[in-house]
Amino acid sequence: MTKRSAPLSPFLGIYRWRYTFFNPSVLHRLSGVVLSLGLFSLTYFLMAVASSPQSYARAHATLTSPLFDAFYVACVWSFFYHLMAGIRHLVLDTGHGLERKSARRTGTVVISSLVLTVACCWLLALRFGVL
Repeated sequence: MTKRSAPLSPFLGIYRWRYTFFNPSVLHRLSGVVLSLGLFSLTYFLMAVASSPQSYARAHATLTSPLFDAFYVACVWSFFYHLMAGIRHLVLDTGHGLERKSARRTGTVVISSLVLTVACCWLLALRFGVL
């Protein structure tokens, strides 16, 4: 008996991005990775607080550097993007927005997450006296 060969999956060379410049699947995974890194930094801080004053001072010096300020903004954007993409996914699960025209509007997830990030960071900066 001869064994039939299974069809090969398409090679990446023929894959093309669909509907939007912002591929929601890739950005959703990226935001999940950034949120995971944010959880690691929070865990590091909490472990340092629980350890000793020297450990806290070291963590405070590390986590208040300007590089981490950019990382915190990325974490806030990741949170809002992940939230908006999740809401969009829930709407798609109801059967709405599956038409091609609606699917092309996935950029609204990116735009809304950016607007929410700017608003949140601006409010936090006002609250803590950075601005």
